[in-house]
Amino acid sequence: MRRIFLICLAIMVFPFTVSTAAGELRLAVYPMTDPQKLLPPMRILAEYLSDRTGETITPTITRDYNEMVLRLEDRSVDIAWLNPVNYLKLKERLPALQYIATYMEFNQDAGEVIPYYHSYIITLKESAITELSQAQDKRMGFTDTGSTSGYAYPAMMLRNLGIEPETYFRNVFFLKRHDRIIEALVAGSIDLGAVSDGTYHSAVQTHGDIFRVLLKSDPIPLDAIVSPGHINPERAAMYQEALDAMPLDHPFNTAMKEMVGWPAAGFSVLDDSLYDGFREALR
Repeated sequence: MRRIFLICLAIMVFPFTVSTAAGELRLAVYPMTDPQKLLPPMRILAEYLSDRTGETITPTITRDYNEMVLRLEDRSVDIAWLNPVNYLKLKERLPALQYIATYMEFNQDAGEVIPYYHSYIITLKESAITELSQAQDKRMGFTDTGSTSGYAYPAMMLRNLGIEPETYFRNVFFLKRHDRIIEALVAGSIDLGAVSDGTYHSAVQTHGDIFRVLLKSDPIPLDAIVSPGHINPERAAMYQEALDAMPLDHPFNTAMKEMVGWPAAGFSVLDDSLYDGFREALR
C-alpha cells in the first residue's frame, strides 16, 4: 500500500514531465508558467527540432529551477531552456555547458525584435502605493529564487535602493510562476509583485490598464538554449542551425503568444558574451 501511495504521489508531483523511450533526446524547459499552457508550444518546438535534425526530441517541463539544475548535472536532458540566472550559475559549475542560441521576443516598448527584456515591480493603480517608499510592511510577491525577472533582478534593484526585501516587507511570498503574481495582485492577496515585461503586457491585455509600474530594470538578456557537455559540438551546432532558421511566422511563436502570453520571435545565435553585463550586475 505504501508503495502504491508513493507512486501516486510521484505522478501528482510530476504530472507534466514527459518520459522518453530509449534513443529519444530530451528538451527540458523550466516552468515559466502553467505547465498545461507551456506544454503545447514546447511540443511544437520539439517537433520542429526533430524535423530539422532527424532526431527524436521530446519535451520535458521540470517541476522547478532546482530540478532543471539537477537534470543537467546528471545528464538526463540533452537540450535545455534556461533563464539567464541559471544559465550563468550553471556555466560556472559546468564549464562544458554549450551555448546554442538565445530566445527572442518582439518588445512592445522598443517596437522591434530584441534579445532583451525587463523586470517590473508592479502594483494595482487602485492601490495607495505610488512609490516604493510607501511599500514598507506591505505584502510582496516574487516567483522563485531561481527566477531572473521574478526574483534575482528585482531583489538586486531593491537592495541597490537600500531595501532588504525580507525585512522591508511584512510578508514575502514565492508563488513559483509569473502568472500567479498577476492572479494574486488582482485577487488582493499581495500588494506588489515582480514580473517580466512580457507578463505585464499580457496582463494588461487580459485585465486592462489596472497596473502601476513602480520599478523597471535595465535590459536583461533573454533565456538561453544550451546543451550539456555529453552532447558533442557537431550535434550542438545542428540544433543551433535549426533554431536560428526558425521563421517568425512559425507556429511555435504563435503558440507561445496564445498559450503563454510571451511575444515570441524565434531564436538567434548570438554569443555567450551577451550575458557578460548581467554577470557583472549579479556580482
